[in-house]
Amino acid sequence: MSICRHILCISLWLALVFTARASSTTWKGGAANLNWSTSANWFSGVPTVTSDVVFVTNGVVLGSVSNNVVSANTTIQSLNYNHTNSSTGTQTYQNTYINSGVTLTVSNVLTGNAVFVGSGLSLSSSMTTAAISGPNGSLAVVATNGVINVRRGGSADNYRMATLDLSGLSNCIVRAQRVLVAGDGTNGSTERDREAGALKLARNSALYLNSGSFPPGLTVGYTIGNGSGITSNLLVLGQ
Repeated sequence: MSICRHILCISLWLALVFTARASSTTWKGGAANLNWSTSANWFSGVPTVTSDVVFVTNGVVLGSVSNNVVSANTTIQSLNYNHTNSSTGTQTYQNTYINSGVTLTVSNVLTGNAVFVGSGLSLSSSMTTAAISGPNGSLAVVATNGVINVRRGGSADNYRMATLDLSGLSNCIVRAQRVLVAGDGTNGSTERDREAGALKLARNSALYLNSGSFPPGLTVGYTIGNGSGITSNLLVLGQ
């Protein structure tokens, strides 16, 4: 089945099951393998179609090695990378690997963040870095009312950055309302002040955004405040 047909089937199915109550499950790792399908790797059980999947500091790694693996086709409600590091200390990462021929689908009909990278807190001199890779893996985001949001913010004028790196992934298709890379800055909320973010797209990427005329569907670097200690926010296109 092609990825587009897979997305259509998932979307129709979700329209029937979204009356189920959403739940959150957080990665803890430490099981006999790194698979998402192993219950012992999660605090609240294996993710399901109504799960908000969260990665914090549990099981982080110090480099590019993968520390969690999507080993079979999986559909979840949202995907959140919320771990933090001091920008001046040892850097840690959450690196998700999608096996060959496998699709991770993030799908919902809700308003809000379907994929979020950042702490959601006002923190100075801090970073959140996540990667999703797989030379023959696919990520599909089907959230017509939702947003992909990559940003770190804070009220102090210090270095901060949120990064989502998909450059090691073969395929990414997004059907969402908006993609924001440090793109929703405001002075009215400290965690969105002086935002900074970077998004590196997969080798084969397609974005279908339906925000209308305003605000823009794709926003990079809508930064409010006196600076975040970086020179630029980034959107890096795939091959």
